[in-house]
Amino acid sequence: MNCIKPKTISLTVAKASEEFRLHLNPGAGVLGLDAQQVSEQVRTACQGMKIDEFQIGPESYEVNLKLIASDRVDAEDLYNLSTAGSEGRLIPSPRAC
Repeated sequence: MNCIKPKTISLTVAKASEEFRLHLNPGAGVLGLDAQQVSEQVRTACQGMKIDEFQIGPESYEVNLKLIASDRVDAEDLYNLSTAGSEGRLIPSPRAC
């Protein structure tokens, strides 16, 4: 009698993430902000961005930049996020969005 081994199937279910929509205030352009700058900075803060890579022996390591998990939980965290304008000044979200 031949025994057939069952195949192992694994399934990972990721928690669905919420979607937030930001709208620039009419005066955001005067502050040196545009929609692309804000979206790139918010995306980097929440999802991360590879900023460097280095080798130690045969191993390669990526350096990723993003907010710590406790600072990217909900809409309140986006409200507290500042965005760098075109001149490098930090502009609080309530003034921009």
